[in-house]
Amino acid sequence: MFHTILFTTLLFLFVFETMPVVSQQIREPAPEMPVLVADGRPALPSPADSIRLAVKGLSPDKSPVLRNRRPLAFLRDLNADEAGDIILLAVRTEDPEKTSFEYLSDFSRMFDPSAEGIEFSVEIFRRTERGVVYVKSVEAGKRVVCESFEELPFPDAARLPWGISLVFPSADGREHLWIIFPSPERHTRFSFREKADVKAVVRDIDGNGFIDLLLFEDVFEDSAGYETYITWFKWDGSNFRKHRSTNIVRNLRGFFAANRDLLLARNWGRFLDHSLSAEHVPLARRTDVAKTLERLFKLSPPGAPADEEPRPYSFTPEILGSTITDAVFPEVLENPFPLGRDGPESFPFTIRITSDGENYFFTARIAMNMNPFGGKMFYFVLE
Repeated sequence: MFHTILFTTLLFLFVFETMPVVSQQIREPAPEMPVLVADGRPALPSPADSIRLAVKGLSPDKSPVLRNRRPLAFLRDLNADEAGDIILLAVRTEDPEKTSFEYLSDFSRMFDPSAEGIEFSVEIFRRTERGVVYVKSVEAGKRVVCESFEELPFPDAARLPWGISLVFPSADGREHLWIIFPSPERHTRFSFREKADVKAVVRDIDGNGFIDLLLFEDVFEDSAGYETYITWFKWDGSNFRKHRSTNIVRNLRGFFAANRDLLLARNWGRFLDHSLSAEHVPLARRTDVAKTLERLFKLSPPGAPADEEPRPYSFTPEILGSTITDAVFPEVLENPFPLGRDGPESFPFTIRITSDGENYFFTARIAMNMNPFGGKMFYFVLE
């Protein structure tokens, strides 16, 4: 009799464990049999089990976004209990095909007239000793394509603030949505849009350990032509806010004009102080002026492109001891700096020096400060 009862019980348990679970129906999963740690307290669910339970805890009309059949999720402590919470990307759909990140990130859907937007959300769950508990949902809007779901590069991977970045491309640009957790139990949102005339660079420009956002916006002005404005958004402890703004075209014109005046005056010390980066000025003061100028300027054939290999003649033998009657820098009509992943990149240019009735063409290279708001905005590159 005892063996019959035991066999029946084990058969029931086996059938129960193998029954399919309708994950969309459970908002807060029932606690499983606790595993005890050394001091007798229940152990937390493993990261894999936590994500599995979070998926079960989604509302019935939402599904997790899957990459390689695994939910897109992060495990991160958002309430300072050292347990680690689950941050899960979800979409409002019951169509399995539309939950695949490969499908959701397919750029060709942007140009498909029949493509419909899908509502995205970021779902927050808390790991506790009794299981995984739903906390809140942060809506991300209805979108056709999602390009990425990534962590923001905050300085300390183990503490707050922490955040995620969602990028949604569209026919006219890319919208960035940042969801940030500045302190326990709180979240903030920050968004910006890149377009043909607005580009973004994300990096720490002031060395405080927190990322900064620089937006480069091209604007046509009737009196000046195209101007490029740089706007600096800085972390203030709870969100990113506009901090400062400057322009490129007017400032570069002023930089060239000041250098021209110093060249005409043959004031080499002040010229180097003004034209070199703050890092290289002390070195230039301890070095012979002729040697420094030789590293800045290379003689080029008349009319040669700025990127052509210069001939092996220096600036100083022909010019240093002569009278300079004119110095012509490039006319700046728009922002000439190529914008790379880390910000504006240096580029070569040509200047014309007139001395003792002779014209000399030289090539040099100019760069923009990694922090356009920190002291000198531009400088000539020592090569």
